[in-house]
Amino acid sequence: MKLLFAFLVIAAGITSCNQLQSGANQNVDSGSTLIPVEKDVTKCMPHDTADVATGAFVKYVKYDTTYGLIVGNGTWQTRWRDDIECSFPKAAIPKYEWSSEKVIALRNGCGGNNCSKHVYFIVGTNNFYRRENVFAFDRTNHLIAYFTDNYCMTIENVHTLQKMEYTFTEIPACPSYIACVGKGEFSKGRLTFDIRMVRDNRDQIETKSFSITDNLYKNQKKYNTAIMNRAQLKANIFSKKSVLCVGLDTDLTKIPAHLLKEEDPVFAFNKAIIDATKDQAVSYKINTAFYEAQGLKGWISMEKTLNYIPKDIFTIADAKRGDIGNTSEQYARTFFHTYPFDSVTVAPYMGSDSVQPFLKFEDKWAIVLGLTSNAGSADFQLQPSGDELMYQKVLKTVASWGTPENIMFVIGATRKEQLQEVRALLPHHFFLVPGVGTQGGDVDTVCRNTMNEDGGVLINVSRGIIYVANDESFADKAHDAAVQYQKEMSVFF
Repeated sequence: MKLLFAFLVIAAGITSCNQLQSGANQNVDSGSTLIPVEKDVTKCMPHDTADVATGAFVKYVKYDTTYGLIVGNGTWQTRWRDDIECSFPKAAIPKYEWSSEKVIALRNGCGGNNCSKHVYFIVGTNNFYRRENVFAFDRTNHLIAYFTDNYCMTIENVHTLQKMEYTFTEIPACPSYIACVGKGEFSKGRLTFDIRMVRDNRDQIETKSFSITDNLYKNQKKYNTAIMNRAQLKANIFSKKSVLCVGLDTDLTKIPAHLLKEEDPVFAFNKAIIDATKDQAVSYKINTAFYEAQGLKGWISMEKTLNYIPKDIFTIADAKRGDIGNTSEQYARTFFHTYPFDSVTVAPYMGSDSVQPFLKFEDKWAIVLGLTSNAGSADFQLQPSGDELMYQKVLKTVASWGTPENIMFVIGATRKEQLQEVRALLPHHFFLVPGVGTQGGDVDTVCRNTMNEDGGVLINVSRGIIYVANDESFADKAHDAAVQYQKEMSVFF
């Protein structure tokens, strides 16, 4: 779809990549009752629509041969001629979304190739704007993403008009990027979308992900997020003098009986554990198997738990995913976008193309299985591979696919004899170390043999904290256990 270029550019410093369109505003008396009742304006148009909470309204009007819009907020109105024809398919009739603070968003449906996506919004008291080719909208933070020509994408705050722009140089599989892009999603400071691209003379779907700069959140509360890069993780570790990761391996059959009366017993348990341990923990690890086993309810409990974890604490999706490239891309999107964890555990058995998709997300981490603590690890990991053991080959090979900024390794604490050797092999990477507590590992041995200048290790404790007690004292006992673990760790700072 070609863009219409007959719009007025009114913001200072806007490049040719941008289109800012303003309607002609007409002020009316503040006591006006412009909000229309719901009724059919024409035989082919939908009902008028209004939002009582914000005072915003949309009303259709008829011109000689086409139809237009009157948009207002109860004290003023502006006309926008939209050239809407009755012959448009039903799917092309505009649909409405109402947001707070006088923001109006209308997204057209798509009728065949005539897919016209618009957003209309109000800024301040009497400024009305329209954007074409919008493919993502964040109601919470008032952000939109749209294309202004074949290769230029803009992310804009519709309240402050702050924006950031990207110019693509790669070749899409369609005449324009907007024709190839799927619906975008904003989540935790990122925009992610799928797009059809040409690779080796073939069409393929790729996932694009962009960090959103802080200036787009100016003068409003930023989305509740903290991107945990290495420096931030290190700062939290040294601030708390702790490398404690609390494992939320929440089993419905093991939580205290009094919680089973709650609407969501799993979340109620997790919430209490987080409240009891958040001052000692620098990370929480959610073992997704315990949630997936509960079906949809489990996924809901997991999402609520993830959202409740303080945003300055590192989050791990212990999912152990890994598959061929396009499948791993969807796994990565699941745990970095749909459920925005900071990291996800990954199985490297299928090779580089099963791990690389997890490394494409900026400020996200792949935690790759290296040397695990289960008894069956000897079946493969400790077997010879040339002049080294298999786990050594895996560690060195996987490390070459990324950097210490986006790859961690799972190193089991019960393998005490290998801890120092692994640290010598990988001096700069972070390790996620399970097996402390119930499985026999201890804090002193792990810290003494694996910590580096950045801390360099996250020691996971699950049952040794969350299941210390099975009655109404469970949260207090979990707190006491976390305090004890943190005390043992603090001597190494």
